[in-house]
Amino acid sequence: MIPLLLTVTLLFQQSGPAVIPPLAALAAPTAPADASGPGPADTGRGPGADTGTGKALFGHNCSRCHGNDGTKGFFGAKNLQISRLSDSAITIQILNGKKFMPSFRKRLSPDEIQSLTQYVKTLRTH
Repeated sequence: MIPLLLTVTLLFQQSGPAVIPPLAALAAPTAPADASGPGPADTGRGPGADTGTGKALFGHNCSRCHGNDGTKGFFGAKNLQISRLSDSAITIQILNGKKFMPSFRKRLSPDEIQSLTQYVKTLRTH
């Protein structure tokens, strides 16, 4: 909280009109777009469909109720290993939530939602 307050204070102490940066600019710095090193795996499923990212998102946002393997069922969470929902139905579920499941529409970017959708499908048993 103190760094944010300090940043805002410094913005208003400058001479001339103050320009307040977007809140995202105040977050932790990220690597530049042209940074060397491997990028996300190209899975051929479109932008943001990296299952490594989806797995991390699932672990952070979903595993408390669905479990790491999708079978936990806490608060009525469905068993994702037996789910046969289509990609669009999974995406709608993530966007809107249902019963105790919160909406992730404002919490995740479209690319993150796509990655999460693709990862959820990997949990299925055939």
